[in-house]
Amino acid sequence: LGLSQLDLQAKVVDDAVAATVDAKATRLGTLRGQVALDRGAERGGFDGNAPLTGSFVAQLASLQPLQIFLGTAALVDGQATAELQLRGTLREASVSGTLNGTGLRLDAAQYGLHWGDGLLRARLGEGRLTLDEFSFRAGEGRFAASGVIAAAPTQGDAAAPVGAGTQLTWRADRLTA
Repeated sequence: LGLSQLDLQAKVVDDAVAATVDAKATRLGTLRGQVALDRGAERGGFDGNAPLTGSFVAQLASLQPLQIFLGTAALVDGQATAELQLRGTLREASVSGTLNGTGLRLDAAQYGLHWGDGLLRARLGEGRLTLDEFSFRAGEGRFAASGVIAAAPTQGDAAAPVGAGTQLTWRADRLTA
């Protein structure tokens, strides 16, 4: 990864936590973040109802170092940025923010997939991922999609089917794998 800097700080006082991270790696990029869990009403442990806040900014110069999670099934590349905020409680945290990617590439030869020139512009929040733009080139064609991908139902909403609220519009022009 070429780790050139890693600063981690954490402080725990009376069941409250404050932590920060600042990392730089020549092959991967940068990560900066902070998280705070306030002390809740219950003492002697972390209270699930305690207020939780945080923010994270990641700038990934290359996705290639993430290859270890895919093994040899596929090759990935591209650049990505993420700006995320964490709010709520320890028990019911919510994440919001933006995800962006350029030069995205996925090659999975055994499946005949050779996607390149990928672009991602997305927003995360309110239990859904909004794709403002997701596109890639494949062969001489192009695939593009936009819309909303809804999260799985919460425990209290078991009657809602998985994916309820998902609405995607997509277009494939002269698309080959």
